[in-house]
Parts: sequence; structure tokens; C-alpha cells
Amino acid sequence: MRYIAFLVLIIFIFQGCKEEDSAPSNVHEGNLKLTTQEEIDAMASSPITIINGHLTIGNLLRSNDDITNLKGLSNIIQVNNDLEIFSNDALTSLEGLENIEIVPSDLSIVSNSNLTNLDGLNNLKVIEGGAFIWDNDNLESLAALANLEEIGRDLYLTENHKLQDLKGLEKITILNRIVDIGDNASLASLEGLQNVVSIDTVMNIFQNPMMSNLDGLRGLKSVGHYIAIWENDQLADYCGIQEVFNNGYSGKYSVHDNTYNPTQTELKEGNCSQ
Repeated sequence: MRYIAFLVLIIFIFQGCKEEDSAPSNVHEGNLKLTTQEEIDAMASSPITIINGHLTIGNLLRSNDDITNLKGLSNIIQVNNDLEIFSNDALTSLEGLENIEIVPSDLSIVSNSNLTNLDGLNNLKVIEGGAFIWDNDNLESLAALANLEEIGRDLYLTENHKLQDLKGLEKITILNRIVDIGDNASLASLEGLQNVVSIDTVMNIFQNPMMSNLDGLRGLKSVGHYIAIWENDQLADYCGIQEVFNNGYSGKYSVHDNTYNPTQTELKEGNCSQ
């Protein structure tokens, strides 16, 4: 009898371990790539709420005009790696992603030619990796990011040719690693970044032909290692970053081919505009 009881106990423990090891029905184990509207729509009736890997919508290397909306993804509450939205030419908003509050790695929104806003990311609070928003020709607003409090690594905002300002990023106070803001044909203002006090490593501002001042960086107090500002055709006012130099900035500094190209000494002496 003792032997039989022992066997029953072993079987019970083994079955319990198997149940613990198997993924719950609401978890998709591994990366999930969606490239058609049919695949997006099918997610609406799926029990899946958690992606235990990357979630990729579209294909970075090939444009796709099949996906028109993301509403079928409204059950997704958690993505445990990168969230990538690539080359969806017919996509105009990100509605359907409202339940995602944290991206634990990178957020990439790249080459979505008709995306006009980021509506759908309204509840996003934390990006633990980098934010890469580039080559979205018709993106006009970042306002949907108004609840975003943290970007853990890089911030790239490039080739978004209808973006006029950065409003929506007001809760961000520290930017780590590289900040790249460049080649945005309509970007006239950095408003939205006024509460950023520190950029940990590199700040690059380049080829924004409508930008005339850096007032949107007026709260900035320090940059870690490198400041590069170049080929902003109308840029003549650097007073928004003067405090960085008043605080003893000692990193590399490269400023050229703007309307005004002050030296570090000129900025320290208060000659911050022309």
C-alpha cells in the first residue's frame, strides 16, 4: 500500500509540473508576425491576450497595402519583446493597440506611408527599449503618446515629413543614449520636449529645414557626450540649450551649415541667437 501511495504521489506531482510548464491558452509563445488584414481580424476571436515574443505587423523589407486597420488586436494586453509596425501603406491609425501599456523592448513604427497619427497608443506609459519612428510620410501628430512617461534607450524621429512639432512627449524627462531628430521637412518646433532635463549620450538635430529655434529644449540641463546640429536651414536661435553650456558641458560639439553656427564660447557668453 505504501508503494502504491508513493506512485500516486509521483504521478500527481508529474502531472502538476506538466500543467505548469504548458502555456496558458491566452499566451502565444514566441514571435508573432501578421502581414494580412485577415490575420489581424482573426485575432479578434482568438483567446490570445499575451505575446511572449516580438509582435511584428507588416514587413520592413516589403511594402504592404493589405492591412488597413488593427482593430482585431484589441484583446492584446501584453507584448513581451519588440512591437514593430512596418511598411503598411494603407494603415491610417493604430487603433486596436489601446490595451498595451508597456513595451519591454523597442517600439518601431517605420515606413507606414499613410499613417497620420498614433491613435491607439494612447495608454502606452513605458517603452523600456528605444522608440524608432521614421519614414512615415504623412504622420502629423505624436499627441497619442501623451501618457508616455519613459523611453529607456534611443529616440529616433526621422523622415516624418508632415510632423510639425513633438507635442505628446511632455511627460518625458530623461532621454537615454541617442536622440536623433532629423530630415523632417515640416518640423518647425521641438515643443513636446520642454520637460526633458537630461540626454544621456548623444543629441543629433539635423536637416529640419523649417526649424528656426531650439526653444522646445528649454528645460534641458545636460547632454552626456556629443551635440551635433547641422543643416537646419533656418536655425538661428540656440537659446533653448544655453543652460547646457552654462552647466559646464564638456563633450564633443559639432554645429555647421545652419543659419547661425555659434561656438560653445559664444553660447556660454550669451550669444545664443542671431
